[in-house]
Amino acid sequence: KTFLEINDIIGINWPKVKRYLGEFYKVSEDRPYTHTEIKQLVDRAHNIRDKAIILLLSSSGMRRGAIPSIKLKHLKKIDKYNIFSIDVYKQAKEFYYTFCTPECRTVIEQYLDWRKQMGEELNPESPLFREQFNPIASRTNIIPMSEMAIKHTLIRLRTETGIAQAQMSKTKKNGSFRSEIMTAHGFRKFFDTTCTSGGMDVLFVELLMGHNIGLKKSYYKPQKKEVLEGNDRIRGYISVINDLTIGEENRLKQQLETQTQESARYKDIVKQIEDIRKEIGLPP
Repeated sequence: KTFLEINDIIGINWPKVKRYLGEFYKVSEDRPYTHTEIKQLVDRAHNIRDKAIILLLSSSGMRRGAIPSIKLKHLKKIDKYNIFSIDVYKQAKEFYYTFCTPECRTVIEQYLDWRKQMGEELNPESPLFREQFNPIASRTNIIPMSEMAIKHTLIRLRTETGIAQAQMSKTKKNGSFRSEIMTAHGFRKFFDTTCTSGGMDVLFVELLMGHNIGLKKSYYKPQKKEVLEGNDRIRGYISVINDLTIGEENRLKQQLETQTQESARYKDIVKQIEDIRKEIGLPP
């Protein structure tokens, strides 16, 4: 249709044409990655850059195609929770923001520290991920990692861990069997499923994934702090950080920190109640 319109061929009865299109049906069912499978990919990653990419995809829900355009200036530290806020598609109309877990932030910072140790001078315009490089010869010739390179990295790791072969479906596409876990989109499904199951507000999940929420977007404008922390009625991103954490050690550490924060909050509430009782003269 676009080809004909560009070449000024008009007068086509498109409603009639559409009647000849077959009904859409899914060739096969697919599912998200599991925690165990993502951990296998992280453990198998050949370098810290690839570890960071996997953790970023799984904890932020962003598309693979968004990664090459992310620069260091698009990352903002939120030290209260030891996470990053990330601006996605910053210069495009599809712009939105999302977050990543403390686990992911730690690995990203380790990767950036390594680049600095290799002599690269990082600045706000530096790409978050760059192509593999010769530390001496490529200090200035900085090439952002391409979407195709990310795809090939994920395919290689899926093959090496056996995830792709173990999850082959019985249906074919382009002459080859399909895996029931989509190479990159499986991470978005993991993010969506994990956040929703963890009780995070569904609309917040949609916003952090950059989905179009229709007319609602024109009227509902939650502040970033509310999407992150939630409020008395709905839960935000911090409520699912532990669920999105991949490493068992990191998950237990995050769980302990969450329990410590909740304990401190409980003690603060008890103290406030005691202060109020004293002010109005009630016995303890």
